Amino acid sequence: MPRHAVVETNAIFGFNRVQPIVSGQLPSDVHNLVARHVLNQESLLQAALNKDTEAVFHAFVSDPQVNHLPPEKAKQLFIRMLENTQEYLPGWAVEF
Repeated sequence: MPRHAVVETNAIFGFNRVQPIVSGQLPSDVHNLVARHVLNQESLLQAALNKDTEAVFHAFVSDPQVNHLPPEKAKQLFIRMLENTQEYLPGWAVEF
């Protein structure tokens, strides 16, 4: 997993501070689950920065919460998401 990856963790919140709770290394089975999401998010970010709709779609359908959908259903959902967020995506081609 890349060292710059951002993952959720537990923390203690106090006045003007956030103190992470360090738990050490992830167990290998958990690491594998997290690594898959991190790598997919890295791909998604690069594709989004390049405004590459095809690459964003590929990352989208690779997500474990989406990859169980039939391809046509995933494509419909992706297009609907692009259409509904078009005002926040200047320069993006919504046509897919």
